[in-house]
Amino acid sequence: MLKLDEDTRDAIAETFNLALGHAALHFSELVNEEVELSVPQVALIPAAELLPRIAAATGLQDGARLVRMAQRFQSRQGDIQTQALLLFAERGCLDMLARLLHQPAAPQLGELERDALGEVANVILNSCMNRLAEVLDRSMTGSLPQIGA
Repeated sequence: MLKLDEDTRDAIAETFNLALGHAALHFSELVNEEVELSVPQVALIPAAELLPRIAAATGLQDGARLVRMAQRFQSRQGDIQTQALLLFAERGCLDMLARLLHQPAAPQLGELERDALGEVANVILNSCMNRLAEVLDRSMTGSLPQIGA
């Protein structure tokens, strides 16, 4: 498995901190509320460890569902291809969407909520990836976000 030295880990964390700050600014404008972020942590882990680590770090309860928003990106120069993943706890996601849509929280993701979530993901992921692309002196294009629960 690839190992990162401390300087590389710090550089990646700072780059993502800038990108996520840019995305949080756009999202806060969308929801008309301040969005607080924690400092990004960088770790290379096997995919099978991702959900247990997220649950441990966030206090996600056993049986809680995650809503996944995935979007593919490619540099116009053709040298970078990646997928960005945004995860929300389902209950928190439904509460956020209720506030955005000015209606009571839905019991599950319906068509309206999926459409709204696609827009939220588009704003957050595109903002983040475009800021990363600027840092890398690249231009990125993205697919439409795919929503899954």
